[in-house]
Amino acid sequence: MTFVSIAKIDYLILLCRDMRAAIDFYLNRLQLRLVEDHPSWVRFKLHGTFLTLRPRGQWLSWFDGEVPGRSASVQLAFQVPYDDVDLWHERLASDRVDIVQPPVDQEFGHRTLFVRDPDWNIVEIFAEIER
Repeated sequence: MTFVSIAKIDYLILLCRDMRAAIDFYLNRLQLRLVEDHPSWVRFKLHGTFLTLRPRGQWLSWFDGEVPGRSASVQLAFQVPYDDVDLWHERLASDRVDIVQPPVDQEFGHRTLFVRDPDWNIVEIFAEIER
């Protein structure tokens, strides 16, 4: 049997302690495009990938245990144009989003901003630094 290699991530599912706070963060703070509002989950579309939020412990709870408070489970990275990293910082700071690290040019060629979502996951907003 021949397998086709995995080429992309189709969708990501974030398990959320507080769905209202998570939806507010991704819809209103990050301004992602909501494409499905199901009673058990919500789904956002980002080009060819979906980001789905669902309540922790609601489905497949046999592997869906609690995460210690103030523990990140995942880091998401969203790419934007270079100047937009600072604009996002201003916007998110004014919305009182938890800023982990303000914008900085990294030695590996990215300008990065790190924040936390309501479930303490790390959200990176970054741009390639043109050289």
